[in-house]
Amino acid sequence: AAYRNGCRRFDGAIKGFGGCPMAKDDLTGNMPTENMVQYFNQHRIECNINPELFNQALTAATGVFPI
Repeated sequence: AAYRNGCRRFDGAIKGFGGCPMAKDDLTGNMPTENMVQYFNQHRIECNINPELFNQALTAATGVFPI
């Protein structure tokens, strides 16, 4: 919805980690970057992320984050 309405800057985090550490609500956190990349690719929207390097970062994050 944001892209369709003109937003062109997005903020995400690999695997969605981050957000306010003081918040107790399970709905807090960040949009997973991998979800945004998938959306942009499906809609043929250039997102200026190197897929090989991003996949390397995603693999490294899998070893760091408990998901």
